[in-house]
Amino acid sequence: MSRQKLIKSKIFTFKFYTRLFLSIATVYIGVAIGFAALMPYNYQRRRQNFLLTAVTVLLQPAMELVGNGKVTHFYDYKTIDRSAVSTNILPLKLIPSKPQIRKLDNSINSIFSNAFAHTVLIQEAAIITPINYSGKWSLVFCQNMSAGSSEEECQTSKIKHTGQVKILVDGSGSIWGFTEDEKWIELKLVEYLDKNQRQDILFI
Repeated sequence: MSRQKLIKSKIFTFKFYTRLFLSIATVYIGVAIGFAALMPYNYQRRRQNFLLTAVTVLLQPAMELVGNGKVTHFYDYKTIDRSAVSTNILPLKLIPSKPQIRKLDNSINSIFSNAFAHTVLIQEAAIITPINYSGKWSLVFCQNMSAGSSEEECQTSKIKHTGQVKILVDGSGSIWGFTEDEKWIELKLVEYLDKNQRQDILFI
């Protein structure tokens, strides 16, 4: 094959794969936008910037495929001081059937290992709901940093939701609800279940 034909062949191959990539990307983005429009979850409720909201929308098809529709990610939570958590409202205590897998130290390694744990390793979930409250609320939890650790990490979700939600159960912890008007509310356990079950419940 002459040099000129070889160059033309490489250009053709490059153009082919570029068009294939763009076609796949276009379909994926269309599916992602469809999920954002059709799912009973309002991304506009995020207290985030446009970039993080766009990232969340683009991640959702993958989360539907491997994460059973989970809609929150590590950047949807912020760390708070333990002293800021209410001691007047009794927390909901979840009892896991297996030892804790995730680490809450916010390191890069933990972020990637936790993502794998979310999508593959952790199969247990729980449905929780507020007691005598029907408005919008967010999740607050305190949990050991890792299995066997006595050091505790407390985090709050930046996202508001209403009614029941489904959460992963990984290690024991204390969970509260926090309303839009900054009041603490008590939560109750509805049921433990496999994370693949009850796709109709918002999975945070």
